[in-house]
Amino acid sequence: MHGPPVVFYERTGNWAAVWRRLEARLAPTAGRALPPRLVETRSAAECREALTKHRGSFLVAELATPSVEPTLELLFHVLLNARDVATAVVAPRQLLPYQGLSRELGAQAFVVSPLEFE
Repeated sequence: MHGPPVVFYERTGNWAAVWRRLEARLAPTAGRALPPRLVETRSAAECREALTKHRGSFLVAELATPSVEPTLELLFHVLLNARDVATAVVAPRQLLPYQGLSRELGAQAFVVSPLEFE
């Protein structure tokens, strides 16, 4: 039986692809029969819906330009309404100055390179 999924909120699917490659590489050595499910969302509304449906999920939210507001608002929503959801933020290196604010909004990790996943 699967546990709660990893929910990705991103525009492109690039970060989720890195996650899938990492899972495929690590699952046999970790002795896990079933890796966590992955749910990809492209809008903040779709992400909130997925988090409501899958309580206790792990959220990976992309902070991207030209507008960082949707992701920051999503983090604030999760902080207030979904305390059982763990969060990580992924972003391009130029958005590193948002790390502190992202962590204040509940992000446990702030990743600026897909290599940090590995």
